Amino acid sequence: MKYLTRVSFLCVIILGWSWVKITLGSTSGWSPVIRPPGAVMIHISFDGRTLVGTDNQNSIWAKTSGGNWRRITGSSKLATVLGSRIYGLNRLGEIQLGSTGESNNGNWSRIPGKLKQIHFDGFTLGGCNFNDFVYFSPTASAIRWRRAPGQLQWLTFFGDTAYGANSKGEVYIGNTRGNPQWRQLKTASLVQVSYDGIRLAGVNEYGHDWMVETNLKDPQPSDWTYLGSAMKQVEIFNEHLYGVRLDGAISYFNLHASMQTFNFTPPFFKEKN
Repeated sequence: MKYLTRVSFLCVIILGWSWVKITLGSTSGWSPVIRPPGAVMIHISFDGRTLVGTDNQNSIWAKTSGGNWRRITGSSKLATVLGSRIYGLNRLGEIQLGSTGESNNGNWSRIPGKLKQIHFDGFTLGGCNFNDFVYFSPTASAIRWRRAPGQLQWLTFFGDTAYGANSKGEVYIGNTRGNPQWRQLKTASLVQVSYDGIRLAGVNEYGHDWMVETNLKDPQPSDWTYLGSAMKQVEIFNEHLYGVRLDGAISYFNLHASMQTFNFTPPFFKEKN
């Protein structure tokens, strides 16, 4: 695609035409991960030990480091994991709580509410519904949903800090307590985001994968790193970065791989026709 093959673009910014210099991750940083046999993955979640994924048949798969994929009884189009808990969404958006343990055997419990996207950081459960309304439950063991101001299609958080992306690709930073007080990150245009307390990663409307690890509250154009691939979703946690490729394959990015500097269009710029 032309967006991936060019290494320099003439970009429009508010102050006029300008060349933008950013960091580009070496494409060798990505390596393939063996996916479940025959599965076309849609979404993955990682908690530092267990990788959980859902495929285009709504099957749920789990894999621990060094282990093999095993199918978890049940059906979800999207799932989030931390520790032994899995929160999944079925095709109707109904929320289900299950376990990564082999003894799960489909023993899912129904959680009140409906969402199209969900995230769990071990203490807080949150997500977006089909109207892009944002909800948090401060205690995941006793669900008490609270609607937060704003509309987002994707929500990620760790501790008190939350990030979200709306349907326009606008990215916001806020907090998980009370009123999030959302503030837009002017240098970002992403449709999916993932945050682990250290880094923010995401993909834009073209599938370009991006990451920032400095000045997270107000990143500048030069702070963004283009990771050099095409993804539909990325997941970052504790020095580990996984991605679901456009063809449903899974890849892992070596965050310690060498970086090179190129002239490239950051995610918030559009190519001029």
